[in-house]
Amino acid sequence: MLVNRKWYDWLKNTSAKRVQGDGYIIEVVSPSTVRYREGERTLTLSTEPLMQDSHGQKRKWILAVYVQRPLKWDGRANLVVSPSEADRVMARIEEGLKKKVGRYEIVDRSD
Repeated sequence: MLVNRKWYDWLKNTSAKRVQGDGYIIEVVSPSTVRYREGERTLTLSTEPLMQDSHGQKRKWILAVYVQRPLKWDGRANLVVSPSEADRVMARIEEGLKKKVGRYEIVDRSD
């Protein structure tokens, strides 16, 4: 049960606060959800805490973040308008994850 306690402590630390940038907010809502908010628009990504082997070193928890492309805003049929906007949003999400989570991995699930 020691691993479960470490996972719980790591997750509690991870979801304790949100990251705010210039015009956006990133929140780890639950072990399975990260939300990006920009004005009235939100983008929700599925996540999963995973134990990662470190080739002979201690195993560590990482947050796998699943990205379905093309990106779509929540509750809207329209896509993220352009590839450059999608790149900007993903760069912000990664910047926030670095600050908030530290250890994460983007898993691309493109169509």
